[in-house]
Amino acid sequence: MNNLTKKVILQALDSAPMPTIIVAMRKSGLTVVYVNSAVELLTGRDSADLVGMPFADILAKGGLPGATDDTVSALRHQWHTHDGLSVPLDVRVSSLQDRPGRPGFWVFSVVGEAQSPDDKKTHDTAELHSELVDARRQIKCLQRTDPVTGLASRAAFDEVLERDWSIARRDRRRISIILFSVDCLAEYNEIFGRHATDSLLQKIAHAISGTLRRAGDFGARIANDQFAVLIGEADEVQVETCANRIAAKVRNLAIHHPRSTAARFATVSYGAVSEVPAWTKKSLTLLEEAEHQLDTERRAVEKQRQAVVKSPSNNEEAIT
Repeated sequence: MNNLTKKVILQALDSAPMPTIIVAMRKSGLTVVYVNSAVELLTGRDSADLVGMPFADILAKGGLPGATDDTVSALRHQWHTHDGLSVPLDVRVSSLQDRPGRPGFWVFSVVGEAQSPDDKKTHDTAELHSELVDARRQIKCLQRTDPVTGLASRAAFDEVLERDWSIARRDRRRISIILFSVDCLAEYNEIFGRHATDSLLQKIAHAISGTLRRAGDFGARIANDQFAVLIGEADEVQVETCANRIAAKVRNLAIHHPRSTAARFATVSYGAVSEVPAWTKKSLTLLEEAEHQLDTERRAVEKQRQAVVKSPSNNEEAIT
């Protein structure tokens, strides 16, 4: 299976509405190696906590596949939730081969909540849990979206960065971040107010989203004046080209900014980093390196601006 196929499969599983857990068949306790976001909603537990856990610790009640079984059509389970409850589930189980003719993983896919008409307590628990899942889904949707721009939020960006970083580290692939900062946004807000500032941010977000055409590219607003773009499998030239294209689009909006020290119009500065993740590094170090590059770029621009201001050609006495 090539890297592109793996990436497509993972993206499909991540976005699937069916809660899915993959466990290592030959590891003690059936160690969890993957859960999708639907499992997080179902159980109220983060994927970071579930991955690496024995599947037996998630299972409140129900059978496990035998060590020599190749496939199991269906099982009746109850899974532990974060709320201290357990939810009854009908689960479809299938095997996944890591080598030809050698099953290495179990895939547990929830096909529905098990019904027990003779047990009102079970029904009430399932109904309560369904309401909790709906509430979690709504909260997570709000948390994942920036309310001003409609782009992904910082929480969503951190989640995607951690996932893509792990995949890139495992497959030895390059991953890149471009960090954009709106120049002198506070001064723009002082002059024109919140509504005009929100409109400016929306236009910048549109410039970013309109530039990202590859399926693996991801844009988010991660701070009041900062946007981040995550790019996979691109070299440094491609990343720099993408950054320059977005910066040019923002500049070409020609939104007047009388207090900007960078230009007559609203602009963005950026820092970009690209690397193949080392096993000893964490995902957030990539963002920290982009922040450092952004600060370096800002200092260079400010130094250049001051040099122009102090130039004799800009001195009134020299002109007279």
